Amino acid sequence: MEQSLKKNLFWDYTNKFGGTIFSLITSVILARLLSPSDFGLVGISIAVNGIAGIFLNLGFVSAIIQEKEVNNKSLSTIFFLNIFIALLIYSIIFLSSNWLAVFYKITTLSSLLKITGLSFIINSLGIVPSALLMKEMKFKQIAIVSLCCSLIGGGIGIFLAFKNYGVWSIVFQNMIGAILGIIVNFIITKWWPILYFNIKSITHMLKFGVYMFFSGLLEGVYSRIDIFLIAKVFSPATLGLYTRAQSLDFMIRSFVSGSLLNVLFPTFAKIKEDKEQLKQLYYQYFQLISFTFCLLAGVFYLGSEQLFITLFGAKWLISASYFKILVLAGFAYPLSALSLTIIEARGNSKNFFKVELIKKVLFLPAYFIAFFYGIKMYLVAFVIFCFVGTFINVRFVKFELDISITQTIKFLSKYFLPTLFFVTLIEYLRFVLAIQNSI
Repeated sequence: MEQSLKKNLFWDYTNKFGGTIFSLITSVILARLLSPSDFGLVGISIAVNGIAGIFLNLGFVSAIIQEKEVNNKSLSTIFFLNIFIALLIYSIIFLSSNWLAVFYKITTLSSLLKITGLSFIINSLGIVPSALLMKEMKFKQIAIVSLCCSLIGGGIGIFLAFKNYGVWSIVFQNMIGAILGIIVNFIITKWWPILYFNIKSITHMLKFGVYMFFSGLLEGVYSRIDIFLIAKVFSPATLGLYTRAQSLDFMIRSFVSGSLLNVLFPTFAKIKEDKEQLKQLYYQYFQLISFTFCLLAGVFYLGSEQLFITLFGAKWLISASYFKILVLAGFAYPLSALSLTIIEARGNSKNFFKVELIKKVLFLPAYFIAFFYGIKMYLVAFVIFCFVGTFINVRFVKFELDISITQTIKFLSKYFLPTLFFVTLIEYLRFVLAIQNSI
């Protein structure tokens, strides 16, 4: 298993590395060709579509991967159910697009939502083959397909931006890449739906998926409330600056930990009954993630301003101040995701939902801080709540595997405290030098 895990990690990291490079190059070029308002407008449409898209999956991807055996009748039922839900979602977005444009006082938002909403129908076609590739751990094929689609989609986006298509260059970049990926995934899996639909054939999967769906719904709504709040209270330009920082932070987290978590979920699912082996893997990867993200947090915190000026230009400098705060919570996402992956792989979707609900209730005050005190204070609150959320996740893992919370805290402290010390020291030296130069 160890050899298979390393091989899959290699291919998924190759995918993430190549995808990150392509995405970064595309983002840098588009950021210089387009304005913060363009990115803010896309940010609103992505947030709206993201929340609506949660209803598309209903937890079936996790259910397919977690299930020991799944037959073609069940897969076909899921396939057609997803298409029906996608058509329903698109109809709702299409009918509400004019109202949203009036609410945000942005006339072009209506047409943007009507076009980007088509992604639901496109993505509904690819849910089953994507889940099958993950279940079969074909990460080599996933990597090659994803990289090719990123390259083609990014190239089209840049071409359209040079042709002055503005915000539409980002829209078509994403849609074309998604369409290509779905077509190739069907070819690789050699799976095609049969004319069969019986909801009873997936009842057992719905029982697992329903809690995963509600967990996804909570995460989807809460992770986008800031987008809707900033868009309404501030402006599309401010939202564009915020989402630029957010997207770079997500890109880094996804690159470093996304592959690990993608590979670990199907791996954990295969050995879910072996608690001792799961516990060993948990400790091993908890330390790896703690070391990696504490190191990256320190580096990116200290170099954030120069990074944004070099990549995106001076007009995005405000984004650097947002990014600087976001990276402080960089370790929280992968550590929390590792804990949730254990719970999910064990098949305990009820506890998965419970831990997500507790965290979201605790996080609610942060949005009031954003409304009354601004974006930076919201981000500071966000970092604090991320610390709290991480240890809530660890507590729930203890219920599954009887891990030592004390040992877990020691692992994190071993890497976090030295990073905090060196960052504080360098910031102090910078402050002293700035005072000396001003005299």
